Amino acid sequence: VLGDGTTEPLGIFNASGTTATTPVPNASPSPTGWDVVDVENMLRSVGKQYRANQSPSVRWISNDTTYFRVRGIRLSTSDERRVFGLTHEDYRVLNRPWSVQNTMTNAQVAFGDLSKYRLWRRLGMEMRVSDQGQTLMLENSILVILRSRWAGRPLIGEAFATMTTAAS
Repeated sequence: VLGDGTTEPLGIFNASGTTATTPVPNASPSPTGWDVVDVENMLRSVGKQYRANQSPSVRWISNDTTYFRVRGIRLSTSDERRVFGLTHEDYRVLNRPWSVQNTMTNAQVAFGDLSKYRLWRRLGMEMRVSDQGQTLMLENSILVILRSRWAGRPLIGEAFATMTTAAS
């Protein structure tokens, strides 16, 4: 999601053509900093042709803290029930799966159709096998190292919406 395209596959946040969204200021007094309108705006920012299918590849991506902040949106200041329900461990919001990548900051959230992201193996796979060393010899084991190079990028930028200024 965060790759720079040079030392790792190009991430959604660094790709051109993705839709950048911003939170709605002062939408509600939510203690999490999030409001339902922020979630709806991200959903709406991805074209209907990409979000209309019910494929599990259409999903949210953020760190775990941000997920729980979104799930923590209350019905009102006097009603502690949660807008998106109390099934926090199912990792779903608005009937879409939520993936967690904890290298993202609390201010970063993405939503999109991951079937429109391509990842491919580049040339130059290298394999090494070793049985050297005291530990391997005593355990009668071998060490197999496989190095490969990968590339990736979003094929259709408009299939993704990103937010880098979410409540953190």
